[in-house]
Amino acid sequence: MRLAIGSNASSVWWVNGQEVIGIYDDRQTVIDDGVSRRLTLKKGPNIVRGAIVNGGGATDFCVRFLDADEKPLQRYVLTLAEPKNAR
Repeated sequence: MRLAIGSNASSVWWVNGQEVIGIYDDRQTVIDDGVSRRLTLKKGPNIVRGAIVNGGGATDFCVRFLDADEKPLQRYVLTLAEPKNAR
């Protein structure tokens, strides 16, 4: 699979602790603006973490997993959680 992202400013993304994609400079959010190299998810929980720079005003981002045919992965369960030491 690949991690595909977009953000309206710079962002960096990690999967299971490894940096896999980053886009830089002030920009408008575009779906799949950055796409990672091929990744293999481990069995069980996988952690995806993103850091987005908000240069001013509203911020937004999008992220999805793509299969080998560049189609969105389906039938996966996602859980959103704030990191324990985020504040």
